[in-house]
Amino acid sequence: MVKLPLISVIIPTRNRSSLLAQTLESIYQQTFPKEDYEAIVVDNGSIDNTAEIIEHFKQRPDFNLRAMSEDSLGLMFARHAGARAATSAILLYTDDDVIADPNWVESIFNCFSDQDTAAAGGRVIPRFEAAVPEWFYQFGDEENCGALSLVNLGPGISLLNPTKYLYGCNFAIRKTVLFQVGGFNPDGFPSHLLKYRGDGECGLIDKLRQRALKIKYDSEAIVYHLIPESRLQKEYFLNRAHREGFSKAFSVLRRANSQKRELALVYDAARSLIEILLLKIIKPLVRDENKKFRLDFLTVYLISRARQTVRFLLDKQLRTFALLEDYINSDYTIN
Repeated sequence: MVKLPLISVIIPTRNRSSLLAQTLESIYQQTFPKEDYEAIVVDNGSIDNTAEIIEHFKQRPDFNLRAMSEDSLGLMFARHAGARAATSAILLYTDDDVIADPNWVESIFNCFSDQDTAAAGGRVIPRFEAAVPEWFYQFGDEENCGALSLVNLGPGISLLNPTKYLYGCNFAIRKTVLFQVGGFNPDGFPSHLLKYRGDGECGLIDKLRQRALKIKYDSEAIVYHLIPESRLQKEYFLNRAHREGFSKAFSVLRRANSQKRELALVYDAARSLIEILLLKIIKPLVRDENKKFRLDFLTVYLISRARQTVRFLLDKQLRTFALLEDYINSDYTIN
């Protein structure tokens, strides 16, 4: 009888072959027994030498590594393809721009020794390639910053604070639970498909919370997030604000009362427009350039949120997609 792995590490990737090599090397160097975990790389349309990098690591006879392709573009599709291919009961997700601590898989796996644990995650620590600019501290610090997926919720193992979230680069879930709750919400689309963007793993965590399922956080389950100089530029943060506006509009739509959904969208769009006007009034009064950039970030976010909210009001097909209860089992396409 073939022994199945205890945990599956799933790595969606797209055109990051050099970074992927570092990620795979760190997965290979785990302290967890090699025979007890598998790694699955899901190539989501790469046109670089990703296939060569994967093939190089597959040559290691003790590395249980598999590769697969997912033609539908979007992080959600890649995550779900990896879930379907996984042969273990626990799915451990990461990204192709992290380096996993040697004890990462073992720490995450231990969180599931409690059979009531539905999901778990841990710290995301930055490895900055350049000096952190002063304006960065308007958005967090080196330990907690949503725009860079950095999180540190304190020492030890604990239940996830109900106001906090885990990030997809360090997130594990039981396979049965993922399918039961309908999978991840939409996330990570290229620019031409951005209107389909949702709230990703945050939406998934909300679905777990709605069912009162147990989510754990372990400070010793660590991945190091590689932060290139390009992500410490204002342009990157403004682009992040633009995308976060799409995500928030998606969340507002899904949380609205089904009987008053259109009214909730109109209200949210109007509120965003009022806040944009207030920011335009306030900005000339602010002298600190760092604080001014924070206002610019909020303005881009609110404009994006308002536009996407209006798009939901006008586009019935898009609204239907955003309101799907099940993204992993449903048969649908986007274009």
